Amino acid sequence: MKKVFALIEKESAKFAQLPFFEFLVNKSIAFIQRLSFALCFALFVMGYRDFKKFVCLKEATVNPIQYILNNQNRGEENNWIWFLKDLEYLPFNLFLNFADSLKLISRKLIYELYQQTFQVNPICRGRQEENCPPPTTLVDKIFELFTALADMLVNFAEEYNIKQLLTQSFNGSDLAQLPCGKKATVRV
Repeated sequence: MKKVFALIEKESAKFAQLPFFEFLVNKSIAFIQRLSFALCFALFVMGYRDFKKFVCLKEATVNPIQYILNNQNRGEENNWIWFLKDLEYLPFNLFLNFADSLKLISRKLIYELYQQTFQVNPICRGRQEENCPPPTTLVDKIFELFTALADMLVNFAEEYNIKQLLTQSFNGSDLAQLPCGKKATVRV
């Protein structure tokens, strides 16, 4: 288990250095531009809410690890509401409707997270048994997924000129014309 925690600490430090986080604190970029990633992040937030509720939460358990996971999930079950409330304060609704926003993000990341989690039962999450994949494999895969998400978010926020979009009106078909050169990839 010490090996797993050491890997998580190492990967967390590496993750914190991603361009996405540098972009967020770059004060030479307009505040609204730095927050434009929220347009893409909304579907992930909602998918993650479902993941926590329908995949991670397993009621009526006698498994002590699942009991701990359930308590953690209950403590976080309403965080998505704060995200949506925060979005109301941003001017994105002025130029982007809900249907258009669905086109902005690949839902593949949240489904891949589901798939990885379904492959690991609560007993395997805590220790290595003969039918369990090495825990470091799951840690590596999860960091890979979140790195791809962070790359996609910063690519969007850097490429789309939110100030320009806020000053013009357009319909959803115009959204497809917006340039986005870089693509984030997820290896499956």
